[in-house]
Amino acid sequence: MSEGNNKDLINLNNNLNSKLRYFFLNKFNSILVKILKKNKNFAFFNNFISSGIFDVIKKTKPDIIHFHWMPRTINIKHLLKLKKLNIKIIWTLRDFWAFTGGCNVPLGCNKYLNHCFNCPNLISNINKDISYFNFKEKKKNYKLLDQITLTFPCKDFKTIYKKSILKNIKKSFIIPNSFDDNYFFWKKIKKNKKFTILYGAQNLDQEWKGTEIIVNLINYFKDYEINFLIFGKTIKYLNFFNKNKKTKYLNYINSKKELAKFFLKSDLFIFPSHLESFGKVIIESLACGTPVVANKKFGAKDIISHKKDGFLVNNQNLNDYIDGINYFRNCNFKKIRNNCILKSQKYNIELIGNKFIQLYKKL
Repeated sequence: MSEGNNKDLINLNNNLNSKLRYFFLNKFNSILVKILKKNKNFAFFNNFISSGIFDVIKKTKPDIIHFHWMPRTINIKHLLKLKKLNIKIIWTLRDFWAFTGGCNVPLGCNKYLNHCFNCPNLISNINKDISYFNFKEKKKNYKLLDQITLTFPCKDFKTIYKKSILKNIKKSFIIPNSFDDNYFFWKKIKKNKKFTILYGAQNLDQEWKGTEIIVNLINYFKDYEINFLIFGKTIKYLNFFNKNKKTKYLNYINSKKELAKFFLKSDLFIFPSHLESFGKVIIESLACGTPVVANKKFGAKDIISHKKDGFLVNNQNLNDYIDGINYFRNCNFKKIRNNCILKSQKYNIELIGNKFIQLYKKL
């Protein structure tokens, strides 16, 4: 963790040996996974990577450790050692990695419900591949980690965990993500003359982001008074976005202030991702008064009130997305905007932060 300008934040890992060990382990893991992956946009992490944080934990002896990202942070085996040190552990699950053989997003594969093997997204022709051994190690260790407290950003993730190898861990809570209202908030801004739809993600080429839905929508509305703004990294769709007259490609946006500007300039945000645990970008859009059309899964289902501040789509149905766009083209936008802003306030960083503080006090 970086200290920045906040004196309450401490960099836990200044040890040179730990840094070198982490560097070589991480490099080895990256090379191994790169060789094994069929698709470079498929995210896969092994269990054995550790940043050296365990050595620091032994010295500092904290009362509580709260993990938000386990891959490349601490070896799963070290969690058992933390238990012996009588340190209370909270683990917030933000993707599927905790209960798979290594993938963050399973892409339609449900082997993790029993035992991962012969991973369809790795170059593997044997049952006992690296996903098999990753899964086996997790399963063995989780049986002894019943005292961990789990938190999930949405209801669907809690349902999945009860069917997974984590099911013996009894203490679990749903605490959604928050957003930074220093950047994302409603303010009056000049809108585009045509109805404007915004879509974006960090990597548009990842299958689960649903960019193909956007391509189909752009083609469907080619004769309508509708424009599309697109942001995020892409190779696969770059030519299509750059050449299409209905589309303005904004490249990758790494500025919150810049992103907020485009939410404010847009009439609607489309969120077609179908394997996203929460989708903080939904809240950021609502905070700017911009409704969201999203797939009825995971965090989107918990956040959006259908036809009030957004529109929920069933099973990536293109016609449902079209209906959602047409609904907001003809709605009372002032009322919708107010609904969006009110909804976003439930995810204020202080409110969500207090939920975690109350959880810490209960442990």
